[in-house]
Amino acid sequence: MRITRSHTYIKESSKHRWDEKKLARVVEIAEALRRSELVSFWLEEAAKESERSFDAWFHALQNFSKQDIIDIINEIGPEAGERFIKRFG
Repeated sequence: MRITRSHTYIKESSKHRWDEKKLARVVEIAEALRRSELVSFWLEEAAKESERSFDAWFHALQNFSKQDIIDIINEIGPEAGERFIKRFG
C-alpha cells in the first residue's frame, strides 16, 4: 500500500477491479462516517494486509485526510469494500 498520496480519482489509480456501484456505495458511506470510524476500519484492514508495514502506516496516519483513508480502503480492494459496507452500510 502506498503511504504517499496523489490526488487522482480512485478508479483511475486502483490496482483492483472494483464494481462501479460497489465503489460508489463505499465512497457514499465513507463520506458520512466520522474520520475515527474510517481510521478504525482502515487499521483493522491494514493489520490484516501486512504486519511488517503496520508500524509505518500507523505513524503516517496522523497526516492522512479523510479522502486519503477512503483511497486506502480502495487500495485494499473490493473484499474490504464488502466488509466496509456490511459494517457501516
